[in-house]
Amino acid sequence: MADVTIDARGLQCPIPIAKISARMFEMNSGQILEIMADDLPFSQDVQAYCEVSGNELVSLEECGNCFTAIIKKS
Repeated sequence: MADVTIDARGLQCPIPIAKISARMFEMNSGQILEIMADDLPFSQDVQAYCEVSGNELVSLEECGNCFTAIIKKS
């Protein structure tokens, strides 16, 4: 179960990643963030964000035109 959930559906790049970054800054190590987004490049953007930030992309699922990412704060 996620400690923080963000619904970024309907928001375009770079807003979903900016929302992740802002919330991760407030979170403690080991906490889990779940984000839902329907911006087409989101799957690539969230993977790149996790690589750069050092946070763990636990899962990334696509259901129709919506993505759900689970990220663990490092």
